Amino acid sequence: MATKNKTWVSILIAAIVIVVVFAIAVVGSSAYFISRHIHSQFASTESAEEQFTRARARFVGQAPLIELNHDDRPIVHHPPAETPRSAITALHAVVYNSDSRKLVTVSVPMWVVRMMPSHKRFSFVSNDVEFDSSRAHLTLEDVERHGPGLILDGRSRDGDRVLIWAE
Repeated sequence: MATKNKTWVSILIAAIVIVVVFAIAVVGSSAYFISRHIHSQFASTESAEEQFTRARARFVGQAPLIELNHDDRPIVHHPPAETPRSAITALHAVVYNSDSRKLVTVSVPMWVVRMMPSHKRFSFVSNDVEFDSSRAHLTLEDVERHGPGLILDGRSRDGDRVLIWAE
């Protein structure tokens, strides 16, 4: 009987060790992923504007999928439903908060965006900026029909700036 109890205790300890190792691997992988895809730095308004100008230069003459009106309400230019979808590999965003003088760059592979539990909608939400696609009634299908290019180029009344594009 004592051998049987020792076996169960050994199995229980092994299971706990496996769960702990798996949890550490998940946390480590998440931290690595975030460090590779999200960068934050303090920047002057002039320095941030330079980065926006460089990023925006690739989209000269291109109208964004989403425009912000004077009330910061999104206006979406939905592509026609019959427009074929384009392959998108990543979503990129550059966000500047003028109050905290923080410049954040985000690059998220589309496979990660598709895995997010968002009911086919997406959002860029942080302490400094919030763009929620449900306010704009924007879906991933809309972005794929729009194709690679400029999604949002906006400036708030407070001087915050956001630029989002698909590749």
